[in-house]
Amino acid sequence: MKKLWVVIVFLVMSINLQADDFEKAKKLCNGGDAIGCYNLGVMYVNGEGVKQDDFKAVKFFEKACDHGDVGGCCFLGNMYADGDGAKQDSFKAVKFYIKACDGEDPEGCYYLGEMYARGKGVKRDSIKAIKFYKKAFDGEFSQAYFTLGWMYYDGKEVNKDSFKAVKPYKKACDYGDTDGCYMLGGMYAQGEGVKQNLFKAVRLYEKACDSRHDRGCSDLGWMYANGKGVKQDSFKAVKFYKKACDGRDAGGCYNLGWSYYKGEGVKQDSFKAVKLYKKACDWKDTEGCYRLGLMYLDGEGVRQSDNKAKELFGKACDGGNAGGCKGYAILNKK
Repeated sequence: MKKLWVVIVFLVMSINLQADDFEKAKKLCNGGDAIGCYNLGVMYVNGEGVKQDDFKAVKFFEKACDHGDVGGCCFLGNMYADGDGAKQDSFKAVKFYIKACDGEDPEGCYYLGEMYARGKGVKRDSIKAIKFYKKAFDGEFSQAYFTLGWMYYDGKEVNKDSFKAVKPYKKACDYGDTDGCYMLGGMYAQGEGVKQNLFKAVRLYEKACDSRHDRGCSDLGWMYANGKGVKQDSFKAVKFYKKACDGRDAGGCYNLGWSYYKGEGVKQDSFKAVKLYKKACDWKDTEGCYRLGLMYLDGEGVRQSDNKAKELFGKACDGGNAGGCKGYAILNKK
């Protein structure tokens, strides 16, 4: 009973503190204090000490922004971008992001970059997008780390530059972004943008996999299966392939299927291989479709069917798999 009273007293104290915070923020805002207005906006957005109300939040973020608080301008941009508490308006969102970014708010710069990258409220412009992502990156806004790395690595929007991708990917990884760790691991594995280092690649894949990055687990399994950067170990490979497949990674399911087909790290089992190839194929892995087609063609682990094999080869070919295209062409002549 004593514990229950302690909880009740704590809750009452918390409510009173929130009410006090609200009154203080309201008094400050009424006196023209930008931070007070910003805090009121946040309280209304989160329903802290007041009933949640996005419309009132917008009102106070507007006041904060008018009084020069760049965080209020950025928050206001988000509200207009998403249509929360105000009619959705990408043009107004851009206006407030510009105000925030001009005031050296890295979050505002990041979202302004997003608007340019997507062509919302402004004409689509990848060069300007990268400019604002870089400002956000320099301002230590964490969401910009991976985004900037991907822009340089992908090379679809700006000139591909793997060397420039390394630094933001590393910052993303250090910050705990598993995608950043995975991508950086791949760069070390391939020697892309950095000197090839398979040991570093393994460590980065491990970091990604430990944080439930399914593709990181699959690639880590491949490193163990092939003895790249680690001592060859088929049993560990299977462990990581299974973890990836359980997380719905198509490549992990394909690799696990291959392990069962070959009997590497597990007892050979064509029926399990078929099941796993099917999973991989259903999740758009073209090699899984191709290998499943071969199983149907040979009647291995399934009832033999040229028609089913042809269908699977066609599916693999549609995804750009050369083996699938060849198999489909051969069966199509029969």
